[in-house]
This record gives sequence, C-alpha cells and structure tokens, in this order.
Amino acid sequence: MASDAEAILSHPRPADSQRLTTTVDRLRTSIPFALLWLGAFVYAAIVVAELHLFDNDYDWINQAQDTGWIQIVAEILRPVPEQWGFQDRPIQVLCFKLLHGLFGYSAAGFYTFKAMLFATVSLGLAQIATCFGLGRNVGLLAGAIFALASPGHASALWVSDFEMLAEILIIAALGVFWRIANTIPRSKRNELLHQALFVLLAVIAHRTKGSAKLIPAIVVIYLFLYKREQIRRFAPSLALISLTIVPVIHLLTDPVPPFAPFATDQSQGWMWKPANLETMSLLVAGNLHLLRGTAGPNIAYSLLSVVTPALLWPALFALAYLAVRKRKFFLDPVLGFVVIWLSVSILAYASFPQLPEGFMARYVVVALVPASILIAWSIHAAAGRLTRRVWVTAMTALLAFHAVHNFDSTKGLRNTLGQVIVAHDRAREHITRNIVGSDVLIVGFDYGYNRRIVDSNRYHRKLRVMVDNQTRPLHALVRTDQDLTRLDHRAPIQDLKQALRMPNAPGLKVQVRPIKVFSGLTESFYDKRFYRNNRAFAGILYEITYGQKDS
Repeated sequence: MASDAEAILSHPRPADSQRLTTTVDRLRTSIPFALLWLGAFVYAAIVVAELHLFDNDYDWINQAQDTGWIQIVAEILRPVPEQWGFQDRPIQVLCFKLLHGLFGYSAAGFYTFKAMLFATVSLGLAQIATCFGLGRNVGLLAGAIFALASPGHASALWVSDFEMLAEILIIAALGVFWRIANTIPRSKRNELLHQALFVLLAVIAHRTKGSAKLIPAIVVIYLFLYKREQIRRFAPSLALISLTIVPVIHLLTDPVPPFAPFATDQSQGWMWKPANLETMSLLVAGNLHLLRGTAGPNIAYSLLSVVTPALLWPALFALAYLAVRKRKFFLDPVLGFVVIWLSVSILAYASFPQLPEGFMARYVVVALVPASILIAWSIHAAAGRLTRRVWVTAMTALLAFHAVHNFDSTKGLRNTLGQVIVAHDRAREHITRNIVGSDVLIVGFDYGYNRRIVDSNRYHRKLRVMVDNQTRPLHALVRTDQDLTRLDHRAPIQDLKQALRMPNAPGLKVQVRPIKVFSGLTESFYDKRFYRNNRAFAGILYEITYGQKDS
C-alpha cells in the first residue's frame, strides 16, 4: 500500500500536472511584468512627488466643471467631428472631471494618476511585444527602455498632458487589430465583436489626444504591404474610425487641413502647424550629440538624443549584423508593422508645434513607444544564442547606461520646470488669498493661472503707472534662480524695473520691499535625496509704495 501511495503521489494525474504547469508559466510571466509596472510607477512617483497644478491644468479643470456628464459622453460618441479638433479631447475632460471630483485641487491625486499612466505604458509595451510573438524578454526590455527614458517623465510633470493615456489606448487598439489580423474568426459574431472593440479603442484613443489619429494610417499601410487580402475585411472598421476623425462637413467650406504643408499657419504657437521638415528634424535629432547623447541643454527633446549613446549604436550594429547574417529577418511582418508604426509617428512630427525644449521633450513619447520595441527586438535577435547569464548581464549594463544618461535629462526637467511649477503656484495662491485689490506685476512667470477663486487683484506683464500718488496697492512677483539661503535682490529688482514704468515726476519717492519668498523646493524624497541644493527657482513677492517726498 505504501509503495502504491508513493507512486500515486509522485506521478500526479495528467490534468493536475498540466494545470500546475500552466500556473507556474503564468507566474513566471506575470511576476516580471508586475515588477516592471511597480518599478516604473515608483520611479515616476518619486520624480513628480509634491508638485503642484500648473498653467493649463486649471483650464482643463474649469472646462470639466462647465461640462455635464451627458455632454461629455455625447462628445466621445459624436460620429462626425465639427473641426480637426486639436483641443477636442472629451476623454481628457472626463478624466479631469473624475479627478477633480475625487481630489479637488489637491495635486497629489492628479500626479499619482500620471505616475500610474507612465507605468501602464511601460507594461503595455511589454504586453504588446508578447502579443506580437516576440517573447517575454523582448517585452520586458522594451518596457524598461521606455520606463528609464526621460520623455515619459516630461509628460508626467505636466498634469494636462494626456499623451500617455493616448499611448495606452493606441497600444490596446493596435494589439486588438494584430490579434484579429492573425487569427481565423470562430464565428461572424466573434469577428464583429472584435472589430467593434478595435473601433471603440481607436475612437476613445483619438478623443484623448490627436496622436491616436495615426491609427488608421498605420493599419492601412501595413495591410497594403503585408496583408492585402484582408483590406476588405478591415475596410468597414477603418471607414468608421476615419469618419470620427475627419470633419467631413467642415471640409466643404475649408478643404485644407491645418497640418497640410501648404496650409495657412493657424497654430498660434501651440497647435498643429503646416507640415515642415524643420519641426520633424528637430524632434528626431534636435540637440543630438553622437557620443554624449545631448548637445547643448541637458534636456533631451528629440528621439535620437534620448536613445543615444546607450541604445542607438547597439541597435544599429545589431541591425547591420542581421542584414548580413539573417536577411529573411527583414521580411518578418512583425518587424514591418513596428517600422510602419515608428515611421508614421516620425512623419507626424512635421506638424507638431515648436515649444521650449522643456515642454517639447514630452512629444518624444509618440515615437519612443514603437522605437522601444524595435530597439529591444533588434538587440535580442542579434544576441542569438547567448546564455541567459550573459544576456542578463549585458542588458543590465546597457539599461544602466541608458538610465544614467536619461536621468540627467529627467533631473534637468525636474530641477527647472518642476521648481517653476511649485514656486508659481505657491505664489499665486498666496497672492489670491492674502492680497486684496492690488495691481500685481508678474515678471518671469510667463504662464497662466486660471484657478476659480475669488480674486480682486489685477495682473500685468508690464505696467506703466500714470499717477504720482498711490491709489491702489502695488505688488510684484519676480522669478529668480539663486541660492535661497543668501538672497541677492539686485537682479530681481533690475528685472522688475524693466517691466515697471513709474511717473517721471520730480520728488517722487519709490520704495520696494520684499515681503515673501516662494521656493520651488519641496519636502519630497527627490529634493531631499537627489537635488540636495539650496539654489532653486523661486518667486519673490515685493510690495511697492510710492508718493511725493515730504517737503
């Protein structure tokens, strides 16, 4: 009996054995993916901790407050848009309505949400690479490449930039398309449901951010080059998606889209521009140094400056090796799909607006997503039969190099834009709550502040005082960048003088008195452990009094 029992226990039934194997395989896949998400979330959360709402964030909150739930849903499901709609982002309005309802004006909830989006893009890359059949190692490497790069952090620093949510939806939509295109439907109902899901994800994606309007172009080019026999299969879905993108009625009166090369520039500096090579080259190779990665500002605001030198050269050498040794590799439809995705994203850069590098760095996310897959795949394919130990060691070294280079860029953004965000919001909130009926001159903070709060002050970028006796209080908020433990007021006051014109009256006495300093530094782990410097951006609030000297 004992021997029979031992035999039974040592040889489980086939069903049990198969179930156990399946569970182990799932754990082997799920645990690394979960760790990737968690690591990316913690990294982003450290970078954005204790930041404040900023500039356009308040505009989106206001729009969300003014828009009813039914109206938001109607805009999401609108079959034909009224215009090309650079700012028509009902999904973003919906998210702001939910976030403001949950957290009010507390920025912590908003930034936690952005950190979650950042981590989910990294996970989404790993998942879609696996969906493409590239394997877990390629997926994890692609996700890590994105998570360690600076553009995602540039997007996370600004709450109102929803590119990462759009990328999550783009990844999901393209993943569904890939499954449909590479499987035989079990039934017409199954086919219809999957096609409907593809359409729904694509529509929600482009009603989050304009970059998702590229989905039909990516799919059409791929089908034409690799699967022409399936063009008719996807024609209804692509037509429906295109109908929700192209303003057909608007085209009757204005047939030229704003991004056409020959269109009139209506960008106002921040919307789609007529397509031009200058903007595209700037976002592909701007401030690139072939050895150091970045030339000029430390902030990498182009695709190549983000992946150079740690990843660009290994990827190019890998592709050259594959071209010589494995020519059939380049006929792979998966490679073709990723290259088409990347190429269409790069071409779209031609119509992006040109902004200061700190704001433009977030645009790199659009092309970095497919580029991460291409880089990971090429390096993995060229590595061939390396042992697991050698592969892990080599990739760890490569990713560490990539992380160090990009952390310089992330620090550059956090130490400049991040500090300005905090200093500006702290100062404006204090002024609004504590100063009444004053003329307030804003110097150096060229950003909006449309928070809905009772405010009797009048704000100016430049001010000319016309009377020699003061009738209203006068204050000035001046941006500075210096050691906050040893403030020197000479430079800020000089900036103030250039923006303020006083009456040219004999005997006029003007006094400028600093009353409060609003530091861009916080009590966050990042500022305490990584920044560790007393020099920072800050806002200095001055009180200005003037009048005739006593005789």
